[in-house]
Amino acid sequence: MPFNDDLDIGIMHENEIRLQQNILTQLE
Repeated sequence: MPFNDDLDIGIMHENEIRLQQNILTQLE
C-alpha cells in the first residue's frame, strides 16, 4: 500500500505546482 500513498502524494504535489504556476501567471 505504501506505493499507492506515494502515488497520491506525487499527484497532489503536481497539482500544487500547477496551481502555483496558474497564480503566478494571473499576477503577471
